Amino acid sequence: MGRLSKVFDKAKAESLPEPEITKARSNEFVNLNFKVTPEMRRKLKQYAAKHDLSLKDVFEAALDFYIEHHP
Repeated sequence: MGRLSKVFDKAKAESLPEPEITKARSNEFVNLNFKVTPEMRRKLKQYAAKHDLSLKDVFEAALDFYIEHHP
């Protein structure tokens, strides 16, 4: 079980309210900065390049998939 799953499970157990998620218009973006291991960065970049996607596209798809499968 990954760390993110533990965070979601803890929030669910504590009955924390879910944040309201609104989709930004396509021209409205904000920076999101966090650190990953060199191996994770390499995996992300390789996957994105192989599928002709941006890192942002891969991150958004992964997050959407995770949220959909871990309500």
